[in-house]
Amino acid sequence: IMDGDGDLSTTTLTITLSDVNNAPVAANTQNWMSSDPAQQTLSTPSYPDGYPLLVTIPTDADGDNLIVTATGTIPTGTFYFDGLTYVALTAGTVLYDPAGGINLLDDLVYRPTATVTDTVNVNLSLDVFDGTAHVTQTVGIHEVPPTSLPSDTAQVGNGNSPLTSGNDQTQNLSLSQATVSAITADPHGSTVVIYTDFQESPFVTPIPLGERNPGVFGDGSAGSHREQEVQVEIRIGANRFAVVEDDLTAGTFEQSWTYDPATGLMKATVDYDHIFLLDGAGVATTTTLADYLIANPPAAGDTWTLSYFDNDGGNYQARAVRFEFFSHDPGDPGITVNGDATLADQIYGTSGIDHLNGNGGNDVIIGRGGNDFLSGGGGSDLISGGDGNDLLVGGFGQDTMTGGNGADTF
Repeated sequence: IMDGDGDLSTTTLTITLSDVNNAPVAANTQNWMSSDPAQQTLSTPSYPDGYPLLVTIPTDADGDNLIVTATGTIPTGTFYFDGLTYVALTAGTVLYDPAGGINLLDDLVYRPTATVTDTVNVNLSLDVFDGTAHVTQTVGIHEVPPTSLPSDTAQVGNGNSPLTSGNDQTQNLSLSQATVSAITADPHGSTVVIYTDFQESPFVTPIPLGERNPGVFGDGSAGSHREQEVQVEIRIGANRFAVVEDDLTAGTFEQSWTYDPATGLMKATVDYDHIFLLDGAGVATTTTLADYLIANPPAAGDTWTLSYFDNDGGNYQARAVRFEFFSHDPGDPGITVNGDATLADQIYGTSGIDHLNGNGGNDVIIGRGGNDFLSGGGGSDLISGGDGNDLLVGGFGQDTMTGGNGADTF
């Protein structure tokens, strides 16, 4: 230290440095798969032991040893491979400890619940500890039901009394938002499936073999009675739309109903392009239900009246008619997934036609079987089409896309 005269002096300045810990950095992730457990093995790649979960390894700026432990309520169906077999994960299990030679984060799998059509959204919570600070890492797990599930259902009749004996033959349906959204997106892709137990009394299920298919017009068989007598309509306000028409002449006689072995009932599947508006005389016009809904967009809560009409009584009759409304092919097991807007997703497709969109984050999308529509969105994504003729769209970011078998489009 020097004063104004140039005199020097010395002193000691003591600075104390405190060690400040940097907390671990853990990235959350999301995982998506079909709710149908059979889909684990119905496509390539196959996942008989469960779907591998995307779990990122946490980091620490200080280089501390990190210990990751399963905590909280563990989602049912979560397993890890212990080197010999798959073990159900329990709270308190250490999944990562480099100092102890443990890394089970790459060995976590999830097996969907037994219910084929349920929607499951659960989180696996992991505690990340650097010796000083605890950080929670969340692994999202989502079971997605098949897109082919009906968005609305309704039934005419109680299944006990004949629909030709003065019982109510109509049923009101209040449209759900799911049905409305599907119609708005693609009215030409919407379908209604109708089931009936129409047969000759007495009633049994499954429909007897000899009563399933029609013969020729007017031959008196149960199958021909069904085609000639039954008319099914959807009524929107004063507008009547014929889903299945009664065939009153030999010229219009055709088979509309087919046997469904899954239910034991007779089934008719009709898309909106083949459901026609009736004029005042009850004659079909060229206006389809799809055309009408494009010109008159529906809204959630709108009421449609579902009608079943049997033009002849007697021993040939139905006791119930069930309507199921679909937005896609009702026989397809494919799923639709829209991933997280910012987090990394791992999305598994099915043997059907899947629509898988990663959105934001560095995603892993595996189409597997079927002719899939795969889109990475933002981030650096890994996209694999698998079998089928797939459409792969990388989106923004540095993406890696592999078509697999089939004629794929990039």
